[in-house]
Amino acid sequence: MAKSSTKSATKSAPKSTAARKAAPVPQPDPAPIPVTPTEDKVAAPVLRKKDFLDRVIAESGARKPDARAIAEATLKVLGEALARGETLSLPPLGKLRVSRSTPDAGGARIVVKLRRAAPEESSQKAQISVPGGLAEGDD
Repeated sequence: MAKSSTKSATKSAPKSTAARKAAPVPQPDPAPIPVTPTEDKVAAPVLRKKDFLDRVIAESGARKPDARAIAEATLKVLGEALARGETLSLPPLGKLRVSRSTPDAGGARIVVKLRRAAPEESSQKAQISVPGGLAEGDD
C-alpha cells in the first residue's frame, strides 16, 4: 500500500489575536478630582460668611440684623448676575468677568477674572474733595 502524502490545500490560516479580542467597553468619564494644595503651596485664607458679616458690621456701623439682610441680598444679587454671565463693574472691588462656566454636581462652577485698580488709584477716587471743608456745629 502506498501512502498518500498530499496535504489539504484548504487549510485555514491562523486567526490573529486581535480578531479574537472583544471590542473595548466604553468607560464612563471619571469624576473630577478635587484640587488640594500641595506641600509647597500655601492655601489662601478663606473668608466665611460669618466673618464677612462681622467685617461689614464693623465697617458700616450698622446694626447686625440690618447688615445681615443687606449683605445676604447683595451676595444673592452678585451670585445671580455671575450665573447669568454678566460682567460686573463694582468699584472699589473692581471688574469681574466670567471666564468660563461649567455645570457641576451641586450647581455650576464659574471661573471669574477680577481686574482691580492700583491701590493708590482706588484710594484717590474714594476720597471726596469738599470745597471749603465740612461744616461743624452752627456754622
